[in-house]
Amino acid sequence: MMMRNFGFLVVLVKVVQGFQLQGAGPLVAQLGGSVLLPCAAETPLPLEELEVEWRKTDSGALVHLFQDGDVRLESQDFAYKDRAHFFPVEMSNGNFSILLKNVSHEDTGDYSCKVYIENTAEEVRVDLVRVEYLVVTGSGVVSASLGRDAVLSCSVDSHVPPEGLMEVTWRRADQEIIVLCYQHGEVLPDVSHHRYRGRAEFFTSEISKGNFSLRLKDVRTEDTGEYICDAHTSNHTGKATVRLSVLGLSLLHCLVLVCCAASFVITIVAVAHFMSYRAKQDLARRHGKDLAVHFLLFFSPNVLLFTGYLLWGLAEDMFSEAAAGSAVNLTRILLLLLTSPYLGALCDSLQKLIKCVSVSVMHTVITVAVYSDAYIKRLNWISAGIFSTSHVHRMRLQGYFGAIIFLSLCGICPDIDSAYTLPCMLPRSELGLHPQREPSKQAWTFLLLETCSIFQMLFLSVKSGAFNHDVRNTLIFAAPLLPISVLLIRRLVRNRKPRWGRLCWTVTMGIWMPVCFVVTISVVGHTQDAAEAILPGEGTALLCVFALLKMLTGLSLSNHPDKAPELLHTIVYVYGAAGLSIVNSVGLATKLLLTSGYGSQNVPDLRLITIPLECLFVFGWFALQIHGF
Repeated sequence: MMMRNFGFLVVLVKVVQGFQLQGAGPLVAQLGGSVLLPCAAETPLPLEELEVEWRKTDSGALVHLFQDGDVRLESQDFAYKDRAHFFPVEMSNGNFSILLKNVSHEDTGDYSCKVYIENTAEEVRVDLVRVEYLVVTGSGVVSASLGRDAVLSCSVDSHVPPEGLMEVTWRRADQEIIVLCYQHGEVLPDVSHHRYRGRAEFFTSEISKGNFSLRLKDVRTEDTGEYICDAHTSNHTGKATVRLSVLGLSLLHCLVLVCCAASFVITIVAVAHFMSYRAKQDLARRHGKDLAVHFLLFFSPNVLLFTGYLLWGLAEDMFSEAAAGSAVNLTRILLLLLTSPYLGALCDSLQKLIKCVSVSVMHTVITVAVYSDAYIKRLNWISAGIFSTSHVHRMRLQGYFGAIIFLSLCGICPDIDSAYTLPCMLPRSELGLHPQREPSKQAWTFLLLETCSIFQMLFLSVKSGAFNHDVRNTLIFAAPLLPISVLLIRRLVRNRKPRWGRLCWTVTMGIWMPVCFVVTISVVGHTQDAAEAILPGEGTALLCVFALLKMLTGLSLSNHPDKAPELLHTIVYVYGAAGLSIVNSVGLATKLLLTSGYGSQNVPDLRLITIPLECLFVFGWFALQIHGF
């Protein structure tokens, strides 16, 4: 290839009396190859009265000269002897371009083409910006139908033969995973990520010609994205980027859309029925059809959304978003049972169980689902060399993850024992329902979950590069002050008059804890830059999940309000039962259609939308608990 133009084509037009000159730039050439330096007039000019002079402007060296109807080779600078050539046949048509052969690094710079005719002189300049040893070109944008094959072009123009290339690797630009690798004259299919094994291949007969195009078989919707073709020699590297757009919906996608549509319709119908009876008194004693429709409101839509997120994760390998979405929608059922105006219609033992374990179980399920995915993802980043590969970093990550899972599971035990005495705690004759939730068990749950959140902060702080030990020490020694102080104040205010106790507890939970919460979020937020740089949206999404878990931790310390304003209670409940289901249904269906149906790449992470809205629901119930203290 004689000329490479990286960037937009700039057409330089000089208007003079009688003719115009055109050039182009900037130009990129391959080391040892040839490059065309353009200079042309729009209309033919008489050669007998014409003089064309090519010079390198920085040194003033004469590259080539056409004068008195002939090429003047004797005037040419020695550095350009036998390397710079006019096109004699084309000159009569106004083409005064020259071909510069055997390009070297010294050839970079600005060139001027001056044309003299009679008393008129005009000039156009051409800039040779750089000379590359290794030039890699790609096909730009490729579209493929679902289930068909796609070819991603990559041509390597090198000064060395293909067997001299150390490595040519195809990888995903957005996920940092290897699609296929050619190394030291051999294709290495085992290096490929499991999603591409058996589906990605080179055109082996074309490799000797520098053709490293990739054929991707049985294209899936998750294959949509940017791919990079990286070529390496001992001293040089080059790369080209190709974007693949996959259009079409699979059977799994259709099932996801069915789940979203069914969840949306059931939510609308059930909430309309619920609102029609809202004005009636004593909702806790309603039975039969009304009660069945009410339970349908928070069971069916959330189970459908849970199924939809799981199918979506399987269809597009969106495990991070699917794990968080499915866990949140499934456990929302527990929180809706807790906030339901119909809770009084259940038997006493079931009411007590729901009041005691709903928050801790929701916290644990979300924690296990989200941090298991984050742990696996970070291990892959360490294996790929994106995160620090030191043994200490790996052990630290494993230790933090193990502590998170262990503490979150332990957080359920005090609540279960508070609701119903465990067989290992009392003789069988003494088993039975506790009359009320024990404050000591409630305190243990809070301390375990708060300690779990400290390890979550440490887990999120493990990133590439050196870790700020001052931040780590602050988290370890300062963070426990919050739960300990809250428990002390809680115990203190319970021994005072109810009015003052309510005021002190409201100030504690409503002001001090949110301030500490904001400070904690800001500390963790500074550690998410590495994850955000590797996978856009990942760091912010985990921060949103962390915020939700912190709110659930605070919620575990408060009791179910015996009396709450009916209107506010109804607003919080309807928002959680109907509003969140509708948002998740519409959001999931919209993202699926945009990414899979239309190939759009600018769709935000669903966790950035659904998790903050879930936090608002938890905060609303938290406010009602403070009011009812």
